[in-house]
Amino acid sequence: MSQPSHSSDVYFRLCTTAPESSVRMFREALVVEVRYYAHLPEELELEEPATEERVRYPRQRLAATEPYRPEARVLVPLYTREFLVNPPTAFTQACAALADPARRRFLHPVLWDGLPIGVNVPGLAQAQSLGDGIDEYADLGLLSMCLLRNYVRDFKIVVERLAVRIVEAAENPGRAPVWESASVPPLDQTPPEPRFTIWVLSPRGPEWTLRDIDADNSVARIAARAAADLRLPSHIVDYASEGVRDDELLRTAGIALLDPRALDDEATRPAAELILRDPPPFAPVVLVIGPHGPPDDARTAQLAGKARALAGRPLEEIHVRVARDPDRVNRQFHEELAKVIQRVRQNHMRGFDSAV
Repeated sequence: MSQPSHSSDVYFRLCTTAPESSVRMFREALVVEVRYYAHLPEELELEEPATEERVRYPRQRLAATEPYRPEARVLVPLYTREFLVNPPTAFTQACAALADPARRRFLHPVLWDGLPIGVNVPGLAQAQSLGDGIDEYADLGLLSMCLLRNYVRDFKIVVERLAVRIVEAAENPGRAPVWESASVPPLDQTPPEPRFTIWVLSPRGPEWTLRDIDADNSVARIAARAAADLRLPSHIVDYASEGVRDDELLRTAGIALLDPRALDDEATRPAAELILRDPPPFAPVVLVIGPHGPPDDARTAQLAGKARALAGRPLEEIHVRVARDPDRVNRQFHEELAKVIQRVRQNHMRGFDSAV
């Protein structure tokens, strides 16, 4: 059966290997901005989001009876490491078509999970230039900016810039858009501004470690590595000496790691009681209960019970068991922290209290 005729193209289409659930917010925001700037000539339309079936199986051959899918004037690939290792067929075909002087199609990538290191891929300069003046875009990628409330304004700026470029190219296919001539900017080596705070409260301060683990694997550093895995630049704060320093930190997502023994130490007890009763708005208190050996384990259990009684909202708890292999303890703790940090990031993006 032949496909029905269809004379219209669409302004753009996303090309991604990322889960649809992580892309949906960006897609919807981009459609809104393109609709705002578009003149909607007769030969162009805005496509509805792809069906879940089409997203899950992007390379599956379309059935002959499936409705015709119009071509996109601008293909927008979301660059991730997975994407660049195993790109979808649509991206490969679009790259091959770039050499055709008569082409009416354009390619404008987006850095979805941070700047790819050591690669030379089509459209990298255009993708980078979307973040001019926004250093975090190249460091974190648009996905993190989409999820974290601290980046809402910057996320909207990037989406608006992309929408303007899509409209320019799609409505004038006979000439190369200005943004195609962008050159790759020099890589900024300045570390991104920390946007995730790790408060630590222990009689040993930020150097607090779990049993049989050296200082290089302190509780705070393990948490920082877990945050880095989620592309969150972090800042470690000794809560006992610095507390919550200003209004900016009060609005920052983070976690507060509490050693139960802080309630048993005269120097840290006031701070421990304060953070339990009044934790930072977007930072759940994580009670880390580690093995100390008898009789310390019994005392730690008593202090953990006291912490629960004092808490103004439910505590997160991580129980670290005795293991002969310190690396195993390290990995276990890292995995548990990563789960907490992921929930904090999602709740902070939605504007909810971080306690779950």
